[in-house]
Amino acid sequence: MNGRIVVITGGNSGIGLETARALISAGAQVILLCRDLECGLDAVEDLSSAGQPPIFVHCDLAEPDSIDLAAVQIADCWPRIDVLINNAGAYFPRYRTTARGLEMTFAVNHLGPFRLTRMLLPLLTGPDARIVNVASIAHAQSRLDFTDLQRRSRRYFGFFAYADSKLCNILFTRALAKRLEGTGVTANSLHPGVVATGFGQDEPGFFNALFRLGSPLLSSPQSGAKTSIHLASSPDVASVSGEYFARSRPTQPSRRARDDESAEKLWAISEALITRGSPAP
Repeated sequence: MNGRIVVITGGNSGIGLETARALISAGAQVILLCRDLECGLDAVEDLSSAGQPPIFVHCDLAEPDSIDLAAVQIADCWPRIDVLINNAGAYFPRYRTTARGLEMTFAVNHLGPFRLTRMLLPLLTGPDARIVNVASIAHAQSRLDFTDLQRRSRRYFGFFAYADSKLCNILFTRALAKRLEGTGVTANSLHPGVVATGFGQDEPGFFNALFRLGSPLLSSPQSGAKTSIHLASSPDVASVSGEYFARSRPTQPSRRARDDESAEKLWAISEALITRGSPAP
């Protein structure tokens, strides 16, 4: 990874932190995009001993202006990036909305990465450029409803909102890979495993109970980062695109995650939503 420039969202903890550590150790220049300033700076200090110190850029995936500013800052400092890892994710057990009225899980886990990726695509011009989207096996439990993506007319369950967002990650990757054909840029998604991190544990509900009761059986963040690291750096996947990986191998996702019509519908809706003033379904 010598000379490679890698952007990682949510690289301040858990899987993202260990992904950043491994890529820095391999020689990459890593740019950490994090929502929390203090946590981001702590991660920079932690990772500085691994190799070339990472760069911190503030980015709140729930706020379009923050995403746009982060993308502009990156473009102003680097003429190209080689790898974009959309790693950040969140779980909200209770219904919440962003300042623009979008359901928070959908906004942070899907629409934010969609917007960031679209903003950074012009920089992904180097040879063997890659986009890596961290999804989850939870996508198989999705009840995604394109007429009610913001869950305004359905009872809210945090787990199913999370599962919907992870299905969106895979559908987005599928549609993106088609648009990148012939460019030399690849896009793949992955399931990192069920990992013992702080994810979901500061909120009551399903994930809190799952991690509290099952923590002895969970994988370490280092193990959970392996597939992200593989997709970001391995020559074995340099020409692989549009796939879903688990344990560093291509794996078949759910039937809904392989639906090209749904992938295109989600792309069209997402494009409309990142245009100011567009209504949200």
